[in-house]
Amino acid sequence: MYKFYVGDEDDITKIVVTWEGKGTGVGKLQVWDDDATAWDTDMQEAFTLTDTEYTITITDSTDVTVAKAISSDGYVYFQAFTDADGETLSTDYVSLSVTYDAIDWSDWTGLNAPSIVTRNYIVPERWIGVHRDDQTAFEAAAELAVGDWWLFALPIKNASSQEIIARLTMIVPEALNVYAVSADQVDDYNPRVTKVTRIGANTWKFLVAPEANKQDDDDYLYIIVNAHSDAQAGVFTISGLLEQVDY
Repeated sequence: MYKFYVGDEDDITKIVVTWEGKGTGVGKLQVWDDDATAWDTDMQEAFTLTDTEYTITITDSTDVTVAKAISSDGYVYFQAFTDADGETLSTDYVSLSVTYDAIDWSDWTGLNAPSIVTRNYIVPERWIGVHRDDQTAFEAAAELAVGDWWLFALPIKNASSQEIIARLTMIVPEALNVYAVSADQVDDYNPRVTKVTRIGANTWKFLVAPEANKQDDDDYLYIIVNAHSDAQAGVFTISGLLEQVDY
């Protein structure tokens, strides 16, 4: 069985699960229907002795819809198995791709962030943060225990005279959930970093006003980290890249 973290179902229009491999006998490929709490048999694929690539495509109009395929904690589950005892299974690779709606800034309604930002956050006993010389990339590390929540802020600067769209991409350990929250979502007085929206598992876009100059919390992008309840305690490292994008 495999699982892929995709986050909330909002704005996801298509999920494609790809598996390449073969078996010594006939086998099945199935996705988990979280609504029915069962492995789906209507969209399953059968594989044989030939090493072949198979895909299962999930949309809002398939038997297992996007909403049904994503669990309450943001995962898509997939399994490959043989039908008979004694048969063997060979997997070359498994991948999952997600397609999102384009962000329409004109009717963006924001994130209901209070339940996240009003939590009690710890100051880790051991932590460190570093950034690249041009301040477009960073690494942050902290020692976290099971269930800990940790918050750190990224001061954002817009050196142009126009509002820009920026993208944050992070590499996050599997044991962590990570959220990005912009200044307007925590009711800052004069937010200049606004409308942060998740567009991938660990990727966000947001708007930056021309006045943003890393002055105070109105220029902050807040990064909120939670260690899974089944995670092992330890030191976790998150790396990130900030880029200006066209749309």
